[in-house]
Amino acid sequence: MHVRKKIFRVVPLEPKRRIREVPGVYAIAKSRKDITGRCFEWKKEIIYIGVTNAIWGLKGRLKQFDNAIADKGRHGGGERVLYKYRDYNKLVKQLYVSGAPFRCTVKLPQPTDLRIK
Repeated sequence: MHVRKKIFRVVPLEPKRRIREVPGVYAIAKSRKDITGRCFEWKKEIIYIGVTNAIWGLKGRLKQFDNAIADKGRHGGGERVLYKYRDYNKLVKQLYVSGAPFRCTVKLPQPTDLRIK
C-alpha cells in the first residue's frame, strides 16, 4: 500500500464538510493564503496533527476540534489552539485540513491497526 495515494487533498476546515466517518490521521494548517486543493506537504503552517480510531472517525474528531476552537466543546488539541488564537471567526477562515483514512477495528483497537504496511 502506498500511503501517499490515500492522503486527501487540503480542504478548508468547515464543520459541515463532507468527510468520511472512518478512522485516520489528520493535519490542520493555519494559512492566510487559500491552500485548498493542494497535496499534503510538511509545512510550518501545520498547527496540529491528530489521529482517531473512534467510531465517528475523522468527521467526528474534526467536529470536536471545531467545537473546541469555538469554545463549545472538548478536544485537547483544539483547546491548545483556542488558547493561542482567541478569535474563532477570524481563525476558522484560515484553517485547512488534510488527512488519510486507515482501516482499524474501532471496537477493539490493536497496535497493529496503527502500523503502515
